[in-house]
Amino acid sequence: MPGFRGLGVASALRQQQERWARARGYTQLRVKSRNRFPQMLRLLIAAGYAIVGTEGRGDDLKIHFELSLDPGRTTARWCLP
Repeated sequence: MPGFRGLGVASALRQQQERWARARGYTQLRVKSRNRFPQMLRLLIAAGYAIVGTEGRGDDLKIHFELSLDPGRTTARWCLP
């Protein structure tokens, strides 16, 4: 919903998801986003999510992201060619 972009709603939801997962003992989050949603891709990368894989092609390309919730561990970065 373009009218609501820039208000911090997606960031707040992402932060709440991470708090919820940490509180329940999860050590890692994995999410996917389609390549056609650049705002979501930027949000995840800016929040420290690492690209760990892809599936599909073109506008249907899905990018897989991972975030370690363990403060002593980081997720290895994976670079797209």
